[in-house]
Amino acid sequence: MPRPAYTRASARLLALVVALSALPGCSVIMAATQPGKREVERLAIGVPMSLVRHEFGNPVASRDTPGGFEEVYQWRQGYRTQWKLFRVVFHAAADAFTFFLWEFAGMPLEAYFAGTWTTAEVEYDDSRHVTWFKVLSEKGIIWEAPYGPVAAND
Repeated sequence: MPRPAYTRASARLLALVVALSALPGCSVIMAATQPGKREVERLAIGVPMSLVRHEFGNPVASRDTPGGFEEVYQWRQGYRTQWKLFRVVFHAAADAFTFFLWEFAGMPLEAYFAGTWTTAEVEYDDSRHVTWFKVLSEKGIIWEAPYGPVAAND
């Protein structure tokens, strides 16, 4: 005995819902786990090395220089907590409103806005205090001592 048409349609709908249920939350999770914003403004001449490492983590490279040493820090500059929270709520609402079809746009957007690679070159004196630094992003120099913020090169 053949199955009724509505049963086949229900099975297809169920299969579509199950397939789409694998997607929901991906852009939400991506937005929630984006890196946080590191406060480059805390970097200044005279700041102790311990505070620099607290803000930027362990250096990726280090070398001795005349009168001290230099360290290089690298991280993915992210976003403030409020902005991340807004994005999480937005993606969740868009998922609910579009029955999770938003994920086809939301996931690539979150991948694109995953933060920018940032590098800080910092020189210390023998007492482990900053004597000079430069912060670079993918677009160019964004902060340099003793000059302060610099407009990124476009």
